[in-house]
Amino acid sequence: MNKLLIVLLLVACVGFCQSDHVNRKRCPQPHTRYSDCGPFREATCANPNPIIPAVCRSGCFCIRGFIRDNVQRCIPKRACP
Repeated sequence: MNKLLIVLLLVACVGFCQSDHVNRKRCPQPHTRYSDCGPFREATCANPNPIIPAVCRSGCFCIRGFIRDNVQRCIPKRACP
């Protein structure tokens, strides 16, 4: 009985872990990462230090060290004109 319970728990755990991996959202643009709670307003080359309200939103955001350019691509901060 205990062995059966252990096997069932193991199968449930593997199924849960795999479903979490499959459901992760992917971002189509390079240098971005999906977050359920990212900044409400991202930094851009035109506005590198925006005032960001204490509210989050889900979506694709630039990874650390990157910033949005004038066509909304994530580029290295040092590449801003």
